[in-house]
Amino acid sequence: MNIIDEIKEHNMITFLNKEYIDNIIKTNICKCIINKHLINLKNKLLEKNIYLFIISLEDEINIRNDYNLRFNNSDFYNNNELYFKLDDSNENIYRYYTIDKINSHTEEFKQELFYHVITNFGLKTAKLQYVYTDNHNKQINIKNETKVNGGDKFSINGTGGYNSLESSNSNSKIINTRDLENIGSSYFFRCYKSRSFWCDKYYGELKNINSIIKEILDEIEDYSYKSYVYDSQLKDFVISRSNGMNNLVYDISEDKKYKKTYNFFCNIGIEFSKFGFNNNLNIESINEESFIKHKVISAEFYSINELEIKTLTTVLEQNDQIVDDTSLNFLKKKFKELNNKYCRSLNCQLKQLQTKQENNYDVYIDIIKIESQLSEQKDKYNKIILSEKTDHSGMWNTNENTLPYWSCCESKHFESHCKN
Repeated sequence: MNIIDEIKEHNMITFLNKEYIDNIIKTNICKCIINKHLINLKNKLLEKNIYLFIISLEDEINIRNDYNLRFNNSDFYNNNELYFKLDDSNENIYRYYTIDKINSHTEEFKQELFYHVITNFGLKTAKLQYVYTDNHNKQINIKNETKVNGGDKFSINGTGGYNSLESSNSNSKIINTRDLENIGSSYFFRCYKSRSFWCDKYYGELKNINSIIKEILDEIEDYSYKSYVYDSQLKDFVISRSNGMNNLVYDISEDKKYKKTYNFFCNIGIEFSKFGFNNNLNIESINEESFIKHKVISAEFYSINELEIKTLTTVLEQNDQIVDDTSLNFLKKKFKELNNKYCRSLNCQLKQLQTKQENNYDVYIDIIKIESQLSEQKDKYNKIILSEKTDHSGMWNTNENTLPYWSCCESKHFESHCKN
């Protein structure tokens, strides 16, 4: 195996310069002792799954010329540094980061993977925040579900992350909030087990969630399907949503293992300083902090009813795959029913807000939003339901070599209405 492929096999790596090591051995009387120390160094690092590479000038050139191998987003690496591979399951680009960068890049990767996947399932609001828990009073056990009470009330599940969250300002800090418009979600209703009958008629057989996720991620270069498969928390999150859950929380906290491994590496560097490790490495203590900090995304989804009316509205607006009037009439009938429910719900919310409107700017903004939603839905209803059907202006052509069709719009159904 060549040096490039060998590097890519390992999750934690460090480098020493071969010329420097050879010079130490050459100038030392006890060459066998130096070699023994070098073997001892490699073995001690392997105890923590850290692989040591002794790099020649030729190896260095090969590494720098491989565009799929990156160190802190560069082709240049430093000797005597510990590098952690970003766990993104990407088989094309292998990205390694030092301790000061790996956590932020891991969190960023998990965060963006979450958004790429979950926005396709009717996401309404995503709030990114830090949640702090007093570690002196309560112990969090990720492996078992544990309720934590004391200002915050939330529960943690080993594979599913947080199940629910009620945070107060005293022990949480909001970083940013994303609000997404409801444009419906065909992805959601293609795998939602409790979907309406019109979804069966239009989308056909119920799809497996994994096939839907694969379809989503295959379109994105930086996020492979394997990225999702190996993220058990995200998988549980998607399953919960596909079963109709409207409020979920996703934990993207930094991994403490990086810090512990780095401290081990620093101690090794002092013990084997003769091989070029820095004697002034900053060793950070691993004392338990009084507060546990979690970086989480609190996700709120549109209700199934809201998502369904928007999805069906989009289906009828596009009208691409509806090939016969029977199917179209069935979908329009369902649309009327859902539209009435949706508008009644909006009007009810509007009346409740109008009673609180006085001198309240936030309520005033909410009223404007709902009025806009009602107006938009009314326009779409008029376009879909009240639009007049148009008779064909052309001829019903027949041809020996092709199916018959209307010359004005090429519709292949004699009793259809003109698409133009």
